[in-house]
Amino acid sequence: MLRCHTRKPSCDVSVTDKTSRDAREARRSNDSVGRISLPEHDACGVGFIAAGDGRPSHEVVRLGLTALYRLRHRGGVAADGLTGDGAGVMTEIPHKLLQHELAGHALRLPERGDYALAFCFFPREASARARAQRLFEEACARYGLTVLIWRSVPVDESVLGPIAAAARPDLWQAVIVRPDSVPAGRSFERTLYLARREF
Repeated sequence: MLRCHTRKPSCDVSVTDKTSRDAREARRSNDSVGRISLPEHDACGVGFIAAGDGRPSHEVVRLGLTALYRLRHRGGVAADGLTGDGAGVMTEIPHKLLQHELAGHALRLPERGDYALAFCFFPREASARARAQRLFEEACARYGLTVLIWRSVPVDESVLGPIAAAARPDLWQAVIVRPDSVPAGRSFERTLYLARREF
């Protein structure tokens, strides 16, 4: 996934727990054999939370995590009862966090809109991961994009079920710099899209 740092939340969206309510009603209407008839849902399990003023806040993240927790009923859990289906929360690019981390490497993060952050799922084996990173950088270079730095994403493996722990990929982020030859905004986003498609 590549996201340019020009996106802003643009509207208030309320989250309701209609699916849970429908499921509770369906549980009450068991047939004579004891089977439960659940109503079908298209795109069940999607919630959007945004600040109307567009300002980042921990409260929005907290509400997003609460909404995610309340979607557990949709059945995205393996037989071990611990391994989930990979659901999560997407936030804006953490500009201040990246500034702080890059300063530790004597690097300066470009201004917002002049970089993108790629979230990559790589093999855990070191040589396979290095090859994937090289291929990613080559795809970016063909479009004039430069990977400024790779960042290993911290993972708390203590919360993973055994199935997820055994199968989880290595998580990395790449900070991609907008070249002077590509205007900021839609042109940059298009260039990122083309590089991602090639990768």
